[in-house]
Amino acid sequence: MPEFGYIGAGISCRSFEVKDDFSGTVSGLFDSAPYLTELDGRRYFDLEKCVYERLLETGVKIIERAGICTYRDKIFHSYRRDGASSGRMLTVVVRHEMKQGSLKL
Repeated sequence: MPEFGYIGAGISCRSFEVKDDFSGTVSGLFDSAPYLTELDGRRYFDLEKCVYERLLETGVKIIERAGICTYRDKIFHSYRRDGASSGRMLTVVVRHEMKQGSLKL
């Protein structure tokens, strides 16, 4: 298993409002309850926390986070913020096996 992971830019919890049926939509994939927050009668999903904990579960030991919200930071495209006129973003996921001792911190 890789020891190092990185969570890039993504929508933050306070910007990721979800509807009541969200839990049912993802129920076959994972339990969303630990990542849902209710504030002023609205439900929000903590995507970064979900990804972080899933990486830990797979054995990743060191996880860095960008901490950048693609909804609030206007340099990123966001369909949720801009609607159909928004551009598109691409995420690249790379799995790279590192040799023992090759990561220097």
